[in-house]
Amino acid sequence: MMEQTKTNKEYLEQVHLHPLFSGAPAAEFGALMETCTLQSFSKNQRILYSESPRDGLLLILEGLTEVYVSFSKTKEKNQEVLEVLEKGEVIGLSSLADFLGEPAAEQNNYTVEVRAIEESVCLYIPYQVMEKVWHREEVRDFVMRHVAVRLRDIYASLAEQVHLAQKWGRAIHLFNASRT
Repeated sequence: MMEQTKTNKEYLEQVHLHPLFSGAPAAEFGALMETCTLQSFSKNQRILYSESPRDGLLLILEGLTEVYVSFSKTKEKNQEVLEVLEKGEVIGLSSLADFLGEPAAEQNNYTVEVRAIEESVCLYIPYQVMEKVWHREEVRDFVMRHVAVRLRDIYASLAEQVHLAQKWGRAIHLFNASRT
């Protein structure tokens, strides 16, 4: 764990200004924070494992994190970074369908992992807290905007990968044809 440079009070003040909590009166905010926890992560520390249960969100208060996929090629373990998240962003939006009650197509479909790429502090927000603030329009608007941006970025990345795969596929086909 890292040594915190800010006090818990300073982090909580930062949280209260965030769109997920800015509409909460002081007493309600205090009650919500009793269920949330501040978590510190050192550089390269794993925040979420691929099969970790997703039962809440993590609001990044300090630092940088990356979402990645691990896969094995023979004995080597490779990792592909999907996105980098920074202060003010939320880890766990891909499991939002679970929070909204949508059944998963597969039993164990969590395949991404998250690690701190520099010392980071996050606020763990259990889904039971999200249920209590979900009625606020500014909360739903914040979540919708972030999900929409991530979806746009994912489609752009996927399209780029398909184009590259097609380009490499043609190159390999031409190479093999030239050898015969």
